[in-house]
Amino acid sequence: MNPSDVASLSDALLVVKGSAGPSTPKRKTRRGPLEDSRVRVALRIDEPRHHRLRLAAAHMHKSAQSVLLAALDHYLDRIVPNALDEPCACLDQRGKPRSNVTPLRTP
Repeated sequence: MNPSDVASLSDALLVVKGSAGPSTPKRKTRRGPLEDSRVRVALRIDEPRHHRLRLAAAHMHKSAQSVLLAALDHYLDRIVPNALDEPCACLDQRGKPRSNVTPLRTP
């Protein structure tokens, strides 16, 4: 390409489109609840725990989410009631159906 073939920059190259101006960032709108009324929860964990979680999920042929949900259910059903000084009926959810989470096998 020859340097003389390049167009020079001038005002003729600028085109005004309507009322051009800087765009304003859109605010994220909150989505409504999911169809099955689940709530999104963020969990920050360190790399070694994340690695162990992924390996455990792979060995059990489950998703990391299902492993975490089963672990949370186990904790809430078996650990928390034993750690409380007085039983609390509000925490007793064992008889209520849960989502399609397969419980972890206990040794």
